[in-house]
Amino acid sequence: MLGMEPGEVMMAAAHNDDLKHAQSHGMRTAFICRPYEYGVDQVKDLEATGEWDFVVDGIDELADRLLS
Repeated sequence: MLGMEPGEVMMAAAHNDDLKHAQSHGMRTAFICRPYEYGVDQVKDLEATGEWDFVVDGIDELADRLLS
């Protein structure tokens, strides 16, 4: 739809499964840590579990890293 190749697109997400799927289609990936997204009892997606292109603590950190 945008006329871009998968490698020209990045999925930024706090869920490892979403990133794994995006990566399987050739997209770049960024894990944004959100350990309390579902409250203090969250047990999944507390940390990056894949070989993602970026692992950051927030979208602002991702922006800084993309610009550097």
